[in-house]
Amino acid sequence: MLTDDYLSDFAHLFDEIGYEHVLVVHGMDGIDEVSNVGKTKIAELHEGEVKTYTLSPSDLGVKKSSIDEITSDGADQNVVDFVNIIYNQDRGAKRDLVAVNAGAAFYAANVTSSIEAGTKYAFNILESGDAAHKLEQLVEYAGDPDKLKELKPSL
Repeated sequence: MLTDDYLSDFAHLFDEIGYEHVLVVHGMDGIDEVSNVGKTKIAELHEGEVKTYTLSPSDLGVKKSSIDEITSDGADQNVVDFVNIIYNQDRGAKRDLVAVNAGAAFYAANVTSSIEAGTKYAFNILESGDAAHKLEQLVEYAGDPDKLKELKPSL
């Protein structure tokens, strides 16, 4: 398990190479991302200063999940799960996991004022259909629209 010192060291490294706002995260349950299974240690670099703190799923506005609820059955299932989340067909633990990590990214990008606000923003994007619309635009531009169409009817 990464200690607070290691997380801080990584955050300081990002400072040395010129980043302004970075979150280095470690799910204390062994997940290498913001966790909805347990607590997450965070070292936050913001404008040259590093602070460390811990957040729980409830701090981010989501229910605590079990590891079984977010465990993948492989790459093919990950694609199905992703599409189900983007098209609002999955409203469970995997969706929460996506939202808390997107929320952290929105916060690190200074789009929102906190990770919790970023998580709410992520849920709003999913609910509004904006995430699905962006996925369709991306797939139309750089992917295989027929593959996406094959997945959509299974929703």
